[in-house]
Amino acid sequence: MLTEEEFHRWCQRRAVSSSSREEIGRIRSTPPTRHVRSAAGNVSGRYPSRKKVGFRHEGRMRDALWWESTPYDTLLMAILATEWEG
Repeated sequence: MLTEEEFHRWCQRRAVSSSSREEIGRIRSTPPTRHVRSAAGNVSGRYPSRKKVGFRHEGRMRDALWWESTPYDTLLMAILATEWEG
């Protein structure tokens, strides 16, 4: 996870609005709702509470990340501007 300073610079480079920055910050500080693992055991990670604010699961990139010779899937989540309450 990015440090607070890295997150701040990331938001600045992308011209993220202050309301969006606050919402992303809230999501980053919210504890995960559950732990996700596949039947094969190769998907280990936290599935944070992004669904609580309206993000929808749109896909999975299989073996997108490798950590210590172990492949991990990446979940793709998105929200439309018209669905955003922030």
